[in-house]
Amino acid sequence: MIEFFFPQPQDLLPLRSGPLAPHLDRFATLLAQQGYCQPEGRRRLRLVADLSQWLAERRIKLEEFDNTKRLRSSERDGRPTAKRAANYAR
Repeated sequence: MIEFFFPQPQDLLPLRSGPLAPHLDRFATLLAQQGYCQPEGRRRLRLVADLSQWLAERRIKLEEFDNTKRLRSSERDGRPTAKRAANYAR
C-alpha cells in the first residue's frame, strides 16, 4: 500500500531505515484506509521516516523511545516544541 503514496521505487529507499521502517507499510495501509490523499499520506510517512532515522542516529531502540523526553529535548535543541508538533499532526 505504501506504493500508493510513493509510486516511484527509488523514493522508498530513504524511508527504509531505522527502527520504525518495518512498520511503514502497515502505517501506509492505515492512512489509505482512512482516506488520506497522496500528498498528506506522503507527508505523514516522511515524518515517521524522519523520526525513525533520528532514533537510528542516536541508537535508540524503539522500546526505549519516550515521546515526552524527545519533545522536551527538542525544545532545548531548537527543534519544534511539543505544541508545534501537536499542531503539525493536525
